[in-house]
Amino acid sequence: MAGWFWYYLSGTDNNLERDVAIKEFMPQGMATRSADYTVHSLGETEDSVCQLEWGLERFIREARTLCKFNHPNIVRVHTVFETNSTAYMVMSYEKGISFSERLKKGQPSEEELTDMVLGLLDGLESMHAEGFIHRDIKPGNIFIRADGTALLLDFGSARQAIGEATMTLTKVASPGYAPFEQYYGRSDMQGPWTDIYALGATLYRAITGEAPTDATFRNRTSGEEAIQEIVDILDKHNDKYSPFLLRAVEHAIRTNHKDRPQTVDEWHTMLTDPSLTTAT
Repeated sequence: MAGWFWYYLSGTDNNLERDVAIKEFMPQGMATRSADYTVHSLGETEDSVCQLEWGLERFIREARTLCKFNHPNIVRVHTVFETNSTAYMVMSYEKGISFSERLKKGQPSEEELTDMVLGLLDGLESMHAEGFIHRDIKPGNIFIRADGTALLLDFGSARQAIGEATMTLTKVASPGYAPFEQYYGRSDMQGPWTDIYALGATLYRAITGEAPTDATFRNRTSGEEAIQEIVDILDKHNDKYSPFLLRAVEHAIRTNHKDRPQTVDEWHTMLTDPSLTTAT
């Protein structure tokens, strides 16, 4: 399976006798593969070669960071190795379907959504505590196991860094799920609130059937008008979802990152405490 920056393969770890998923660093538009399977820069300039090498280093660094996490709601990364002038991230092979596929089967119940998001928030909290941000949460990057538990896949930190370096952020960001600061802000302007936006946008998609309007367009309307527009859309679904869930989703996808919950714990409280006021 190809992505903007990776190819996914499946295989078997013969030493441990277990199935694994393998993620290859192969950035489309930046690299190509020779007949001997080695990966090299599409461009011949020194800058092009340096950008590819820098991106590879970020990919390896991200894999090493992810190896530290052993959480049921985060895909398990076992190791990373280099060969063919590129690198490969070896992860646990999981059985189930993506949340994108789940949504094709119909609108989830509030209980299903709450169970999913609370598990993912628990995983995110452990990541954020180590200063790591996912940066690419969306239905396609959430995997639902056969037992119904959810886990996060395909972290976007390396992609974001490469996008900043090559000025291709609009290609890296996922429309509808990426907050405004991910398009125009540096990495040091992003934080837990960035992942909260993306997860809130994922819930919005599950509830309404469509992803939110892209943040670059929503940001043109500011203040109460922008907030009320989202409130009105979500309120059309108050026959199936509780008002406090709908308000928690609305807060999560505000375009100004300072208006969103700033931590996982803060948003967790909004999602679980009906007595908490979330009035706009």
